[in-house]
Amino acid sequence: MTGTATIDPPEQESTEREPRWRWARFALPIAVTLVLLTVLVVAVFPTRQLLDQRAQVNDARAELDDLDAELAEVEERAETLRDPDAVELMARDEFLLARPGDELYVLRPPVRSQAEFPNGWPFPGFEHLVNGG
Repeated sequence: MTGTATIDPPEQESTEREPRWRWARFALPIAVTLVLLTVLVVAVFPTRQLLDQRAQVNDARAELDDLDAELAEVEERAETLRDPDAVELMARDEFLLARPGDELYVLRPPVRSQAEFPNGWPFPGFEHLVNGG
């Protein structure tokens, strides 16, 4: 035997520990990623669905309010049509009806004078347009 001796066991221990640390370096980002994905699935996606459903409910409520207002107008109109005096007034105003023995006068707006164009006017369609016929 010679006087020099080498110690191999400490080198073997360091090489054995390296694979453990490599695995730990990859395990931490994987674990964080899994935790984030779990949070997304459990918290974020249902929250977005809830917010979308709330928006749909608010839209439906607004539409319901519009329909209720329209229904109130229709019911008011129906109530007006149940009153015989109101029906008679509408018949006289809108349909020019009169009771037997009444005289009906219809007032029409005065007739406009026709625009006159000189002989040889180069735009005959314009005269028809201005005079309305």
